[in-house]
Amino acid sequence: MESRVIAILGLLLGTLVGLWQSYRFFVTDKTFGTVVFHVPVVELSLILLGSYLATLLTTYLPARAASRVPPAEALRFE
Repeated sequence: MESRVIAILGLLLGTLVGLWQSYRFFVTDKTFGTVVFHVPVVELSLILLGSYLATLLTTYLPARAASRVPPAEALRFE
């Protein structure tokens, strides 16, 4: 559950900051002249979904193994 929340927050914050910075770079600073700012929503959604699934895939097995260790035994080896 914790890895899901962290993944969602990271993906949302990263997306928002990336969109903000790209808008600022292309439109506000006028680095490339006059540019129409377009967000590829479908591609962005697929990238975010793939990243979220990769996060769940890589955190599932370690979390499952850690959940099987009794708390008293986990504290004993501290």
